[in-house]
Amino acid sequence: MAALCAAIFHTARFRHRKHQPTVDGVNTFLVSRAAREAGFKVALSGLGGDEFFGGYSSFRDVPRMLKLRQKLKLLPPQLVAAVASFDPHGKTVNKIADMSAAPADVVSLYLCRRRIFTARQVDVLLREHLRTGRWSADIPPSRLQRVTELSTGRSTFDAISRLEVSLYMEQMLLRDSDVMGMANSLEIRLPLLDREFARSSLCIPASKRIVNPPSKALMRELVAPWQPAEIMNKPKQGFVLPFEHWLRGPLKDRMESGLQHANADMGLQLQTVQDTWKRFLTNPVGTDWIGPWSLFVLIQYLETHDLHL
Repeated sequence: MAALCAAIFHTARFRHRKHQPTVDGVNTFLVSRAAREAGFKVALSGLGGDEFFGGYSSFRDVPRMLKLRQKLKLLPPQLVAAVASFDPHGKTVNKIADMSAAPADVVSLYLCRRRIFTARQVDVLLREHLRTGRWSADIPPSRLQRVTELSTGRSTFDAISRLEVSLYMEQMLLRDSDVMGMANSLEIRLPLLDREFARSSLCIPASKRIVNPPSKALMRELVAPWQPAEIMNKPKQGFVLPFEHWLRGPLKDRMESGLQHANADMGLQLQTVQDTWKRFLTNPVGTDWIGPWSLFVLIQYLETHDLHL
């Protein structure tokens, strides 16, 4: 466990590609290390399958959020804000408040679905001089314009597919695959991102390409002749590490020590950071761990490189 802890915290302080900390790169780092220790020098990744063929829950959730957002328009914004104030840290209430404040379009609700902290929570976490008041402050205006143009005029599923490619995959997963693979002297190849395959996939109408999300039904059908039944019939399963258990157990002391390094120079409110950690520890098992972990990664990265927000 000590070696595992060292590896996890190594990724949090990662020195490659300055200004690019990663919350989700631990998975790729550990798999890459295991592959390299097993003697492999090259590995294949299925990156692109979920994005092209509707494998993420966002393909199911965002359409639902669009319908709910239309209903929220009937409620006075003051009412939604008042309800949220009764449980300012509740995940569901905060998401609903975030949706209510967001524009009623696919891009905005996709960002609402993918973001770790709501716009309201970000304002509380940051020092006053860093607060912008913009709902989409977590994405640069130029990139927001680009992804909006990519999704304009497309079906909801097709728009989500392009958002997953241009934001989640391009901004995080591709970087993690490259950096974490090379950190372990492992070359990770991406056959589904072959230019011709990607172009051909995206040319298939979304109504045929993205069926019953998040099942990747079309992709399963195409590869079925070459796969055994026990693989084809298994339900989709994400690669989830037991972070909640680790943060409450073997990583707890290190987390607490690291979070205490938050300071005003970093642009963070120390008290809010500590409150986020305390809520995770005092709430029942099943509480979302990604909030305190993402803050820890950010603080470690800023401290390592002597940076500030």
